[in-house]
Amino acid sequence: MYGPTETTIWSLVDRVRAGEPVTIGRPIGNTRCHVLDERRESVPPGVPGELYLSGDGLARGYLGREELSAARFVVLADGDRAYRTGDLVRALPDGRLEYLERIDGQIKLNGYRIELGEIETALRRSAGVAEAVAVLREDQPGERRLVAYVVPAAASAPLEPAALRAGLGASLPDYMVPAAIVTLHTLPLTLNGKIDREALPAPVLRRARSGEVLRGETEEQIAGVWSEVLGLDWVEPNDNFFDLGGDSLKLTAVTARLAEQLGRPVSRLSMFAHPTVRAMARHLVGEAPAAGRPRRTRDLGALAQRRGRSRRIPRGA
Repeated sequence: MYGPTETTIWSLVDRVRAGEPVTIGRPIGNTRCHVLDERRESVPPGVPGELYLSGDGLARGYLGREELSAARFVVLADGDRAYRTGDLVRALPDGRLEYLERIDGQIKLNGYRIELGEIETALRRSAGVAEAVAVLREDQPGERRLVAYVVPAAASAPLEPAALRAGLGASLPDYMVPAAIVTLHTLPLTLNGKIDREALPAPVLRRARSGEVLRGETEEQIAGVWSEVLGLDWVEPNDNFFDLGGDSLKLTAVTARLAEQLGRPVSRLSMFAHPTVRAMARHLVGEAPAAGRPRRTRDLGALAQRRGRSRRIPRGA
């Protein structure tokens, strides 16, 4: 079965048979499919086009996001209101639809659908950023992560990836914050003047021991968990979790293991605000309850006496 949330999850269905090509099938009841070109005109069978869905399952839009709703929920030439899926498909001779690829900036990572354009817009609003682009990279098999590339404004100070990530964390969900932000002098372009995403360089992790040593049990515990989750031999006090390759999935693993070891909750938001071992340790130690602080207790004897007196007082007295 195939279908986005915007059309109530399921919109097309097909039977999968061994040895036969897998398609996204035909529309279910009360659902209509439209395969359209850039001008929103129908394309003939076999010609790729964007899939639009309409029918009874169509949502009204995105709550509180009028601009995005207007961009994704459109009215077609025949007056039918439809959702732009962003999926490139083509109709087979038997009427089934074959999925080809995404044609917009929407990706899916760790179970979340992410609009790359939202990340790029948020980065462009950051101080000192002139241009920005976000991509999904898989430089190692199975290691898919968000990476952003920024070009500084002409007169701006050098851009700090950690500060940019912290700013994004304040306006975007943590799963939309890039695992790495790379600063470039210019963005590579194709012959047509569009951003050449294939030419964007892979983030390079350059590490050299600074000689700074871990201090205290909390720093040791944090560094140990990071090393285990990130697959590193060593972590230093001022290493940044995200610069070392941390992403939203690894962030979840780190916070869960730290909470288990420390015996207290550790939030994902605190990792964005305190992304180094030392900063996180200071944050956690600072939040720890002070030892020896007197705990307020209730005088149960006095409470029982008051309740007894209240029961003996007649109504209306």
